[in-house]
Amino acid sequence: MAEKPTAAFILSLLAGIFGIIGAISIFIARETVISIVPGTGGLLMAIGAWQIIASIIIFIGAIMINSGIRSKIKTGGILVLVFSILVLNGLSFILGLIGGILALTWKPPTPPPAPTTPYPTQPPTQPQPQPTTSEVEKKTETEQSSTEQKESSQ
Repeated sequence: MAEKPTAAFILSLLAGIFGIIGAISIFIARETVISIVPGTGGLLMAIGAWQIIASIIIFIGAIMINSGIRSKIKTGGILVLVFSILVLNGLSFILGLIGGILALTWKPPTPPPAPTTPYPTQPPTQPQPQPTTSEVEKKTETEQSSTEQKESSQ
């Protein structure tokens, strides 16, 4: 299959990438948040781990969307849609939602219709040129003279 849902693939791929970037930023900012609000370290670790897992599944769904196989496109679209809702990241949510919907609504292009008339087995013939009036007159004169010669010889 030559055609693939490219827009759905790109948006889903970006959703997975931004989800992973968001999870990494949570891990980096965790120490700063712990110093401001003590006791939140475990919660931030759980959220960051969940975002990485969900983002990887979104990434896998994006790869399935790009496979070109209709059943895998639908399955990948469902994965992207569901895990984009569950990723807990605003940008990944929006991109994944749009990419998942595009993948689920994508239809492959229809093949061109078959020709209505069968192809001829022989190439078309060129029309024969019509003789001009002078040519017709010459031919008639030639036929008359040949007829006269035949009669005289008999």
